[in-house]
Amino acid sequence: MRIAYCINATFNCGGMEKVLMTKANYLADTLGHNVHIIRVQQHGKNNFFNFSKNIIFHDLDINYDEDDNKNIIWRMICRKRKKKIHKKKLEELLQKLNVDICISMFDYEFDILPYIKDKSRKLLEYHFCKQQKVNEQRNPIMKILQRIRVSLWTDTIKKYDSFVVLTEEDKGNWGSLDNICVIPNPLVHIPTIYSDVKSKNIVAIGRLTYSKGFDRLIDAWAIIANKYSDWKLVIYGDGEEKEYLNQQIINKGIEKNTFMQPATKDIDNVYKNASMLIMTSRNEGLPMVMLEALSYGIPVVTFDFPCGPKDIIANTDMGSIIRNGDINALAKEIEMWINSYTKRVNANNKAVIFVRKFELTSIMGIWEKYFHELTNKEVR
Repeated sequence: MRIAYCINATFNCGGMEKVLMTKANYLADTLGHNVHIIRVQQHGKNNFFNFSKNIIFHDLDINYDEDDNKNIIWRMICRKRKKKIHKKKLEELLQKLNVDICISMFDYEFDILPYIKDKSRKLLEYHFCKQQKVNEQRNPIMKILQRIRVSLWTDTIKKYDSFVVLTEEDKGNWGSLDNICVIPNPLVHIPTIYSDVKSKNIVAIGRLTYSKGFDRLIDAWAIIANKYSDWKLVIYGDGEEKEYLNQQIINKGIEKNTFMQPATKDIDNVYKNASMLIMTSRNEGLPMVMLEALSYGIPVVTFDFPCGPKDIIANTDMGSIIRNGDINALAKEIEMWINSYTKRVNANNKAVIFVRKFELTSIMGIWEKYFHELTNKEVR
């Protein structure tokens, strides 16, 4: 089967790029498919992740970024012109490649791909949750504008042969679309050595951005940090809110057992030496950090943010879901897990079994079956 993915670029170190690398490599190397990745504006940069040599890359060289500093009217004019060029280049390439499946990663080609006339079935992947673009905005007016923008996506989404989201929760958010389905992202690495949950280490991991909500975590931890001075909270990540969060820790007077560490490639060691993961995101698509922690047998205490917690740890003993934004309740739940080694051990045993359903071979088996079903369907 010939499969093409469309994405803005592959030089970034983001989660979407990592998932693309994982799936594309498996499709090309393990399943033997002919895989192409079509990039909009790579700018001649190298891939951040290690993509297979069996994958063929194509660059359209359309520079949308160069218009970012122009006023909004001129930017809209330039965007419209470049969309026409983009559509022409993409259509010519797809007709030449003669692919069976063409997948949009919900990038610049989102509103172009379903209108291209070639033989391929058109599939759209969304790696976030529907509310994310709205929740990211702090300005009330921008929230309204983003809500309108997201609502306008539906007409284009309906034109795709298939629309794939990451969680059942998010599927429900999109309403009664007849082309929607759920396929979670895979866990690339399933460890064989787990945490013994004896350490007095609590971890939080992710980009230091507003959407990850580490400010909420620090507020909750500050309520009990001095009471449990022998426990420590370590936040791993890089990002624009680093100085703000460091200052918040100092202002709360908890710097003796609260630490900020840069993102690390030795995440295996971090998980193995942790007894709890805390997640206070304002929104996620499918939180891979949560799945990774569970794969090491670490219980997760999390706000009920959209989307992910309900799909992963609802109705289980692998962690706790707290009403979104309830700082005091979060602090009490962290304290409960601190004081219950037996509960942590029970969570450990259940988690390492649960995550096997997210193994790479299992998830890619779902994709393989779905691709065949899609190509055998009648044209929409």
